[in-house]
Amino acid sequence: MKRFMSIALILILTVVNFVSVSASEVKLTYLASADWNENQGTDGWYSMYSTTKTIGAYENMKWGYWENIWKTCYAYSVQTGKASVYIATDGLMKPNLGSSVARVWVAPMDGTVRLTSNGGVKKNESQAIGCTVKARIVKTDSEDKNQSVLWEQSIIGTDNVGVNYDLTVAVKNGEKLYFELACADTDAYGESRWDPKVEYTRAACVSANGEMVNSAKDINDADTLECMFYDAEAIDKSSVVYLALYDENGTMVDYRNMSVDIGSWDTRKAELSLPVLFGRDSYEGWTAKIFVLVLDENRCYSMISGEPFGLY
Repeated sequence: MKRFMSIALILILTVVNFVSVSASEVKLTYLASADWNENQGTDGWYSMYSTTKTIGAYENMKWGYWENIWKTCYAYSVQTGKASVYIATDGLMKPNLGSSVARVWVAPMDGTVRLTSNGGVKKNESQAIGCTVKARIVKTDSEDKNQSVLWEQSIIGTDNVGVNYDLTVAVKNGEKLYFELACADTDAYGESRWDPKVEYTRAACVSANGEMVNSAKDINDADTLECMFYDAEAIDKSSVVYLALYDENGTMVDYRNMSVDIGSWDTRKAELSLPVLFGRDSYEGWTAKIFVLVLDENRCYSMISGEPFGLY
């Protein structure tokens, strides 16, 4: 006899000062070099530096129009090394003794991300020798508080092969990831290559009228909630995804569902719509939940288990 079991994921979407994303336009993979742009904040990426080498004291770099790089004060030529501190389009990053540099990524939604790099972290292959650099990944909240070091490694000046990492990290909307480089001893030939990649393996977000909903009090009557739910690994059988809406008393007032056949659902992404038509002046205190039902021939079980997401 076949049985069904479900698990609820409460969608938590906190206020974001940096990123505005609608559910229909959500990206799931972010590669620093592919997302390269002369505008700070494109796809959540910022090119920054810190003279105090302290997380929380980073400032935006300036765009160097003559060389397609982000820089601090001057940059005559990346090729000859006559530049202050910069980050270039191909992942080349140069710190010096006075300043550390970082590609900073701001999470557009709650979820779980996988952190890797394109080609690893290594010294510039065009230089035979150089100073040792320290690479680290630091996670913070939107105000650079609650800092945690996720990974760190020293790379000697002759290491043109580099080091790799593969991390899985839970993030909330607005949290930051710093991919930071600093010189350890001298700053002679400190240029190093680091092309960070961030991939959502699980995510959920809700939008209304083309803008992400940060709180249930942002919902107006006659809005239509658009929910995107994504899971890259956990669901591997036919499933049904439900989006349910609850009032301030915890009573389910409406839901929508979507049947999914994993054989044709290569992206493992479900998009559901739910109209909000209850004649309320305010929806503060309401919640949205996602339910995933997964069926197996012999037993039914939920493949989703992990941090809750949320919409308050």
